[in-house]
Amino acid sequence: MERLEALAGRKDPGTDGIFPLMGIYDVFSATIAAKHFDGIFLSGFGLAASFYGLPDIGFLPWSEVVALAHRIRTVLPDPYLLVDIDDGYADVNVAC
Repeated sequence: MERLEALAGRKDPGTDGIFPLMGIYDVFSATIAAKHFDGIFLSGFGLAASFYGLPDIGFLPWSEVVALAHRIRTVLPDPYLLVDIDDGYADVNVAC
């Protein structure tokens, strides 16, 4: 456990150095990661692979990623949350 805490760093991201983000794919994995890391990372691939067994190539609508991010933020309001929702989901207005 000490090694995990040492890796997590537990420091403000505004300081010099590396700020690790633990990858998550649902609310349960987010709660586990948030116990040990100050930052968590949600990706479209994590959601597509864990829920549907699919690659991140446009099978999911952006609203599913947003809905999961909202559920995570509702349960975990404090950790830093980075959400990878970058491919535009075939909609120019969403990408911009």
